Amino acid sequence: KNAGKNEELEATIKQLQEDNKAAAAKYQNDLAAKEKGFKIEGALRDAKAKNVKAVLSLIDTEKVSVQKDGTLDGLTDQIEAVKKSDSYLFNAENAGQPIKFGGNFGNGDNNNGAGKDNIASWIAARFIGTS
Repeated sequence: KNAGKNEELEATIKQLQEDNKAAAAKYQNDLAAKEKGFKIEGALRDAKAKNVKAVLSLIDTEKVSVQKDGTLDGLTDQIEAVKKSDSYLFNAENAGQPIKFGGNFGNGDNNNGAGKDNIASWIAARFIGTS
């Protein structure tokens, strides 16, 4: 009687050990996939993507791999290709530069208003505090 129960217990233990190994492997794979996804999203933010999810849909993440040092291989070329084909999905490189306005606001020229925009000069005078 005890020999039969012992074999049953050993079979159950063996099955539980295999299930545990499978669960641990699945957990490691899921963790690696999430880490890869976070790294890809971070790289897209660094590339100044306006909408990470939209750009992510244009990238083949299966071709991207995480190296041992944590860097991504195969992503830079894909990002550059998307920047060329769909540049509107990324912020412009010079977006932080101020806008310069041209025009004559009556800056001391005495040509009797020729070439002078009276409305723009009036607005500029109101902002500067002079008339």
